[in-house]
Amino acid sequence: MPNSANYYPINIAVVIPCYKVRQHILSVLDKVPEYISKIYCIDDGCPENSGKYISDNNNDDRVNIIYHRRNKGVGAAMVSGYLQALSDNAEIIVKIDGDGQMNPSLISKFIKPIINNTADYTKGNRFFQLHNLDAMPVNRIFGNAALTFLNKLSTGYWRINRTHSIFWNSS
Repeated sequence: MPNSANYYPINIAVVIPCYKVRQHILSVLDKVPEYISKIYCIDDGCPENSGKYISDNNNDDRVNIIYHRRNKGVGAAMVSGYLQALSDNAEIIVKIDGDGQMNPSLISKFIKPIINNTADYTKGNRFFQLHNLDAMPVNRIFGNAALTFLNKLSTGYWRINRTHSIFWNSS
């Protein structure tokens, strides 16, 4: 797989909030495409010490670990990752989950419209196909639906789904 400089001539970063994802995170990191310039793993006060676990078991030089002393939530972890990526001059920032629910091989499909200047922001929706709900606990389905409704209500963007899971462009 080509590196970022040859494949995409821009700086692309991945942000991964890490809270209780020890079982999956190394596999997720292994699947991040080589064209990604930097990977930011945010240990959000994780009781599993995910940051140290990644540091001890990962050999990918692109991985940078950010530590929160206490759990601040996924939103704060995302912000910490975004801020560091922007500080490191990332031109596109992609957020994926550390639990393996998002396939890193799909990143190219999300960043292509951004690179081609046909979109400033792209987002995936695993609820597009209803069979994806089968394995999700009922309380999580309800929580996702409630958060999405509140986001739509507060922003007026009624056509956007699941606003807290995104692929994002910094420019």
